[in-house]
Amino acid sequence: MAETPIIPPKTKHQRQSELRMIWRNKGVEGVQGIFVEKCSPNGKLPAPAMAPAEMIQAILDVEFPKPPPTPSEERIAKAIQDSLVQCRRSSAPLATLEKFSEELRATADGWTDKEISAVEDGVRRGLNNKFNRPT
Repeated sequence: MAETPIIPPKTKHQRQSELRMIWRNKGVEGVQGIFVEKCSPNGKLPAPAMAPAEMIQAILDVEFPKPPPTPSEERIAKAIQDSLVQCRRSSAPLATLEKFSEELRATADGWTDKEISAVEDGVRRGLNNKFNRPT
């Protein structure tokens, strides 16, 4: 009895390439068929305004779900939100960010330099995000 070769699972990138090839060869209908199978439990087609690229991303999100955040990632996200609130209220947001970073270094909570750097980067991105600014 011959053994069947074990085929390794596809990576997210390989699956994305495969879905894009289906889009090119079979058109939007090909991607819609996979979308209905994977993402639509009641068998409905996606909204007409949904682009094929959005359908592909939805399929990938279902097939390759993100792992839950680690405690460190949750702590960093909370620190970013707390710091953004302080920085946006301040007339000198970068000075406020520097003060916040120093407070993290001084705490006994065990913040690593890598975590503090991630907080600083996240806050800078948040301050530069024109869509998230208060009016």
